[in-house]
Amino acid sequence: MKTISILSLLFAVQVSYGQTASKAISSLYPPPAIKPVQTKPKMTECLFCNISIGSKNNPRQITELSVVGKPTTEGLPSLYEPEDLVDIEPRYMTPLYRKDYTPQYIAEGKMEKMRRSAYIAMTHMLDAAHFANIDLFIHSAYRSYEIQCNVFSGKLVKQLSADGFISKKYTGPYALSEMKKDIKAGYKPEFTADQLIRSMMAVNTRSALPGQSEHQLGSAADIVTMIPKYEPQIPSENKPEFSGYALEYEMQDTPAFKWLQENAYKYGYALSYPNSETLDFTKPNIRTGYIYEPWHWRYIGVDYATRFKDCGRLVLREFLTALAKNPAYQCNKSHSGVK
Repeated sequence: MKTISILSLLFAVQVSYGQTASKAISSLYPPPAIKPVQTKPKMTECLFCNISIGSKNNPRQITELSVVGKPTTEGLPSLYEPEDLVDIEPRYMTPLYRKDYTPQYIAEGKMEKMRRSAYIAMTHMLDAAHFANIDLFIHSAYRSYEIQCNVFSGKLVKQLSADGFISKKYTGPYALSEMKKDIKAGYKPEFTADQLIRSMMAVNTRSALPGQSEHQLGSAADIVTMIPKYEPQIPSENKPEFSGYALEYEMQDTPAFKWLQENAYKYGYALSYPNSETLDFTKPNIRTGYIYEPWHWRYIGVDYATRFKDCGRLVLREFLTALAKNPAYQCNKSHSGVK
């Protein structure tokens, strides 16, 4: 059985340019006193991704309403970067990340970012939640092609390990960096092409390939809330102020998620990846291709988000696709698909 060395493995992520859904709507809020950041795409080698250097001069305009990700064939070029990215203030980030916001960290431009209009709306939404005694924080926002590549690759390393296709066990958030260190030390993991495809398909139900992530638009964010964790082995005086996040599926059972369901549209946000038809969050929704993500919200503007909340089983990708054909598109709760 022919095997593939992980060092020679490169899978090409095809990206194409298509028509945008429609012209992005302007923010309903006044301009903030925010200085846009100036960043340059940093292209370094990812373990699994063949990053082809593309052009930033796109034949199509990419907006907050662009459709990306499966099952569409559209994708974002490797060098795409929104021109209106702004830094996210530390107070809106999860407390866990705030400790990283040192002067050097800020000077190096490592702060989380979002598109300007999406960020303004997000701050209004998080402030409103706070006044309603709901704590919401941004866990992850804009990702470059390179960052999304590393996110996907890290999950792929863990999947290959869990599937038994590589000899070493990799778990936890540092699986990718751990494998890279092992490879430098002489480790040569090998697996078949079929095994790689099986693991990739499993990962691609819960993580987008680079070029297909809404995070790359700069208008989507993973939003989490705080949850208490009782740890009796830790003396009370030594317990951290913050002890955990309701991320992933824990999020759906929190008052914070209920608040988002009832109020997010007022600030232009919509849930991208609803639960599957069987309500089994371990299975991907056949309409999105991804598993349930109650933490992932995307900014599309107040007008469109208000329209979308009446779309019933119509998922966001389908709604944006319909808008591309007809900017005046309306739907109702009886709709189960794009007509």
